[in-house]
Parts: sequence; C-alpha cells; structure tokens
Amino acid sequence: MAKQKRSSKKGRKGKQKKRIRKPAPKLVMERSEWLPIGIILAVTAIFFARTAGYEFVNWDDDFNIAKNPYVQVLDWASIKGIFSSHVIGNYNPLSTLSFAIENHFFGLDPSVYHITNVLLHLGCVFLVYRLSRLLQLPMYPALAVAALFALHPLRIESVAWVTERKDVLYSIFYLGALIQYVKWYRSKRKRSHFVWIVVLFAFSLLAKIQAVALPLSMLAIDYLHKRPLKLKLVLEKWLFFGMSLAMGLIGVYFLGEQGSLDSTSQYNLFQRLLVGMYSFDVYLIKFLAPYRISPLYPYPGVLPWTVYASPVLFAGVVYLAWIAFRRKWRPLLFGLAFFTFNVMFVLQVVGAGQGFLADRFTYMPYFGLMFLTAYYGAQALQRSPQWKQIGTAIAVVWAAALLFQTWRHIPLWKDSGALWTHVMQYYENTPLPYRNRAQYYRDQQQFDLALADYNKSISLKQDADVVNSRARLYFNQQDYRKAIEDYNLAIELDPDAGEFWINRGAAYAMIGDMQSALRDMTEGINRDPDFSNGYKNRSLVYQRLNQVELAHQDLLTYLELEPYDADIWYESARLYRQKQNNQAALEALNKASRYNPNQGLYYFERSKVYLSTGQKGLAQSDLARAEAMGVQIDPQTRAAYQ
Repeated sequence: MAKQKRSSKKGRKGKQKKRIRKPAPKLVMERSEWLPIGIILAVTAIFFARTAGYEFVNWDDDFNIAKNPYVQVLDWASIKGIFSSHVIGNYNPLSTLSFAIENHFFGLDPSVYHITNVLLHLGCVFLVYRLSRLLQLPMYPALAVAALFALHPLRIESVAWVTERKDVLYSIFYLGALIQYVKWYRSKRKRSHFVWIVVLFAFSLLAKIQAVALPLSMLAIDYLHKRPLKLKLVLEKWLFFGMSLAMGLIGVYFLGEQGSLDSTSQYNLFQRLLVGMYSFDVYLIKFLAPYRISPLYPYPGVLPWTVYASPVLFAGVVYLAWIAFRRKWRPLLFGLAFFTFNVMFVLQVVGAGQGFLADRFTYMPYFGLMFLTAYYGAQALQRSPQWKQIGTAIAVVWAAALLFQTWRHIPLWKDSGALWTHVMQYYENTPLPYRNRAQYYRDQQQFDLALADYNKSISLKQDADVVNSRARLYFNQQDYRKAIEDYNLAIELDPDAGEFWINRGAAYAMIGDMQSALRDMTEGINRDPDFSNGYKNRSLVYQRLNQVELAHQDLLTYLELEPYDADIWYESARLYRQKQNNQAALEALNKASRYNPNQGLYYFERSKVYLSTGQKGLAQSDLARAEAMGVQIDPQTRAAYQ
C-alpha cells in the first residue's frame, strides 16, 4: 500500500508538470474572423459617413490646410518646407504632406479630407483587432476591443476633425509597429520584422509626436507575455528610445519657438502636477462615462476643488497597479501601463495649447483600457449563468449609451457655427468660442450675428486680436471710420503687433488718406517684417501714388515670404511688362500658371508677352487657352494675333 501511495503521488506530480498551454493565435486571420470584424468596420463607416458632407472648421483647419503655403503646391521645395517647419508649434510633417497630396489632386474639397480620416480610422480599427489577437485575446473579446476603439465617443474628435489627421495617421503606423514587434520576438528576432518596426515607427513619429511612447508600449507587451523584466529588455530597444528622444526634443523646440509652452505659466509647479493628475483621472472616468464632450476645455482662472482632490483617485490607480504587479494580474497591469505610457506625455503638466484636456489625446491610450475591459469582462461572463445575465445586461446598456453619445455628437463638427455653439453650452463665459463663431458668421456674410459675438467676446476679455477682428468686420461693411476706431484700440492694447498698423493703413487708404496709409503700413512692416500682407498692401498704396518701382519691390518681397501666391506672380508680371522686362514677366507668369493652372487671365497676359517677343505660335496657343477658360477677347485684340 505504501508503495502504491508513493506511486500515486509520483503520478500526480508527473501530471502537474505536464501543463496544457494555450496555442498562440496564428499570425494570419482565420476565415471565421473576417465576417464579424467586417460588420464592425461597416457600422463604423455608417456612423462616420456623415462627415463627408462637413466643412473645414476654423479650429486650426485654416492654418493646417487653407493658409498653409506648403500645402498649396506639391513640389520638392514645398516638401522641404513641410519637413523643416512647424504649424502652430506642432511638428507633424507627414500629416501635412498628406494634406498637400490631397490638395494637389482634389483641391480644397473638405469631403476628400474627411473621407481620408474615416478610412484611416477604419484601418486603425482593423489593426487594433489584429493586435488584440496577437496579444492572445480570444476572438470575441478582441472584437469587443475593436468595437470600442471604433465607436467610443472620444474617437469623434480624432476622426471628424480634419486637423486631427495626425491622430489616425500616427496610430495606423504605431499599431503596425506594435504588430511587427510581436511578430519579431515570436520569430526569434527575424530581421525583416525589425526593419518594419523601424520604418513604421519613423512614419508614426513624423505624423504626431505622441508616438514617442512606442518603446514603453513595447515594454508593456513584454510584461504581458512574461518576458523577464531585466535591463536587457530596455537595451534591446535602444534605437527606439533614441528615436523617441530625438523627436521629443524637436517637438519641444518648435513648441517653444511658437510660444505654446506658456499655457500654464499662471500655475506653480505643484498646481501643474495637480492639473496632470486631474487630466489623468478625467480620462479614466470618461472612458466609462464620457460626459461633457467638447472640442475645448479651457484652463480655469482658479483651479476648482476637484483638481486638488485628484491625487486621491490617482493614488488609487497607482495602488491598484501595485497590487496587480504583486499578484501577477498581467492583463490588468498591461492595460493600465499601456494607457499611462501613451497618455502621460500629453497631460499638460507643461502646457502646450489652449486647454488642459483634449478628447483626441485618448485615441491610442484607450486601447489599454479597452483591452483590460474586454479581458476581464469575458472572464466575468463565464463565472455563472446568473452573473452572465447581469453582466450581459450591463454591457448592452453601456454599449448602447456609448453609441448614442457617438451618434449624437458627430454632427457638432459639421461647421464652425455648430462647433462653437456646442462649446458655449459648457463654457458660456469663455471668450474664444464667441470670437471663433463670430469669424464664421463674418465669413458667411451674417454681419449682425458676427458683431454680436465679437461684442460678447470683447466684453468678457478685451483682447487686441478680437478687437482687430471686429475692425475687419467693419472694414468689410465699408464702415471705415469705425474700423479705424477699433484699430486704434487694438494698437493701444498691443502696439508691437505690426498687423494692426497695416490694417489701419488699409482703412486710411479706403477713405483716400494715402499718406496716413503709407505711414501706418511702413510702421507695421518695421514692427513685423515677416507679416507678408504688409508688403502686398503697401504696394497698392505705392501704385496709387504712382511709385511703380517701390510698388514692385514690395511685391517681390511679398513673394519671398509667400512664394506660391499665383495672383501676386501675375501682378508682378504685369509690372515687369510695363518696364519692358519680358523675360522676367514670362518667368513670373510661368509660376503663376503653375501654381494656379485654371486662371485664364494668366494665359492671356502671357500671350501678350509672347506676342511682343515675336513668338506668335505660343501667343496664339495661350490666347486660345485663355478664351476657353472664359476670358473675353475683343475683335481688335484678336486681330493683333493673326
């Protein structure tokens, strides 16, 4: 009997050693997976299809696209400019390049830009599913992660706002790099996977600086897959940490150059840390209950009590992470770590914008929370039939609430009027929404509504830029006296802004006071030599004063600052022709027609240059082209070309 007992113990020990391991998910999708993920993609496309009919909004779309000189023309000079400059302090050249490509082929048709954003988002949703499966989530929990990533209300800003192309663009490369990373260490460091990681990570960094978190996300994946947490894991990623550091320094440099790092200068270090913890807490809460969805969350003048209470929840999350580490709850710690690593660089401890929160910042970080929710949700549903019914009911109600919020809030991005009207629901005493809605009304020729919003904004805060904008409204209404009064006030509030002097000079020119106009424009140019419109406006004054040479010199200076302005190349060519410099006129007209090939007047003017230089064949060709574009040619002019 004793021998039998020893034998049975040995047998049990033997059985314990033979653990059954779950097979790792295949690196390619199985046939049964395509239909459910296809349904998720189709529903997502239906939700966001409405954005194809939306406009650009005056919330950085203008600076990133319409007013960005490097987007207007797609050539090597503009590409060089894209990769060597920033837009409002943000260095995301790959995103800007995508705008330039769209503009080259489709012009400024907002539907194209919106559709591209939606397609990129769909690509991210698919890659989220693939990454979830490679991280060993079963199919249905992985589908839940993909569905949450696709349609959570805090996705809206990243998809429906054209400027936030950088979110969906950086994420598609970021997810691709993580997928290649999993394949790399599973294939025992196959070189081709490593090369793909480097390339995809580089593209991701060039699309948005938030991608610097990639090597930290890799470490989180290492922990999830039980790779030993040793220094070796960090050292094997030295190249990626180096790339992150380099891009981070570039980003900080451009933000500092723009002056965007001063947003929290009114707070001391302790208060800024509180703002960071508060933002972290809000993002966690909004994952579960996305309340007060807004494109703008302005810094409060006085920090509310909730900010000072934020360390409580933050400390609770840290404690939960510690417990998860001690008890080896790997999916929980992975999810919290992934979220933290990807959100911590945008917590606005050092301010870099006009708000301390932004829904778009959660686009990639929420993958971590979605992963742990799907993992533990699936486990909970398997505990007992009773709990499965309760858990399913909770999941259905929560999903329905999220879908309702998403469907309801997508239309707030349809135009600037809807956008800022929505913001005012929550921040009625913040001047920025009134200012931006006023600009929208002004562009729509709804001058009374625009004036009311300008007045409201100025009553909340007497800002020189807003006073200057109201003056422009009066200028457009040809009320030049009132415009001059507002320009006087703007100059009093900020005498160093050259634009205000130049604008007042333009108002003086409209009432015929050319000497005052010339004086103000010259003063404005002296204060801000890089304000290009100053040279263009002063050239018109010089022309009115018959000082043609000075007028032309100002146009040439303007073109040094704005080299893709086809109309000014055309005007410069006309002045060259007046001076009988046909070769320079021809070069200027060639640039004008290259930058805007659909303007018939350019070809008509060039036909005159060709005719005067005896190139009758080219002159007749350009004349015919101009006429085909709608330029009226009188019989006497036509006869000169025969």
